[in-house]
Amino acid sequence: MKCTFLFVCLLTFAAVWNFISSVDIIFRKYDFDSYIAGYRCIPNETAFEVENIPNLPQCGRLCHLNNMCLSYSYKPDSYKCIGCRVNLGIKASSYESYPGSLYFQTKTFSETSCKEILENNPSTTSGLYKVKLSESKKIPTVYCDMDTNGGGWTVLQNRFNGSVDFFRNFSEYENGFGALNGEFWLGLKIVHEMTYQGTTEFRLDIALANGRTFTETYQNFYLDKGPHYTLHLGEPGSTHTVFGYSNGQHFTTYDFDQDRRPTHNCAVNGNGAWWFNECSKIHLNGIYGMSVNYYENHSIIHDMQQVKTTKMMFR
Repeated sequence: MKCTFLFVCLLTFAAVWNFISSVDIIFRKYDFDSYIAGYRCIPNETAFEVENIPNLPQCGRLCHLNNMCLSYSYKPDSYKCIGCRVNLGIKASSYESYPGSLYFQTKTFSETSCKEILENNPSTTSGLYKVKLSESKKIPTVYCDMDTNGGGWTVLQNRFNGSVDFFRNFSEYENGFGALNGEFWLGLKIVHEMTYQGTTEFRLDIALANGRTFTETYQNFYLDKGPHYTLHLGEPGSTHTVFGYSNGQHFTTYDFDQDRRPTHNCAVNGNGAWWFNECSKIHLNGIYGMSVNYYENHSIIHDMQQVKTTKMMFR
């Protein structure tokens, strides 16, 4: 009797599966993404917009039946359903504010770095992207440089016109400031988490007002956890190694002195914040356009030249 019942069940399952296959039914799992709740896809990425959808399941059904729809936003108070051609968690420029909406997507966000985003999609261009931090599980927006030396760089600091004041307190340096599409400091907390996720390469690009440019690279870059955010640099990959003078130093701001100078605060004297030693051969968060000595093998090769642009990145 049990064998007969089991045989009938198997036949029924086979018949149902053959029917599903014959009519091309596709199963999808939509995951709620709390980080993108309150947003919708931009018009260029929109598959459809439908009014008077009575509930969330009906909105999901519309997305499921539309071959171009990978995710959807539903606004319960207006009963509006918006289907999107992309999963919004990856590229921040693909969505815009839509207060009060719920968001569901077919792929749970997982990329942890700009390098991983580029590896998953080699045609990715430079811009704003979301990354998932392994420790806090937060999903911040970062600027990814996909052009320089193979791409995949997360930009830590970018200065080119002096529009952002870098004489900031410790909390601001921890959490970041500025505009990611302009001048900015990413934030020590984010950099710590991202560089603790695996082996990380560091790159520093400097352009002086006289037209000369310099690049420094280091392997095994990471920051300790706060409040010290101690800088760690491995073997240099360039002849210029000015940044290496700060290796092993804590991060100092005008309101949190952690440098090795016992008599005064290097951040106050330098009008900025940095991994100061005593104090530093160079620091790049001071007054924009400040003049610096640039060293090579402990010898000054450019005496008191004005800095025009700086970019710090890691991957």
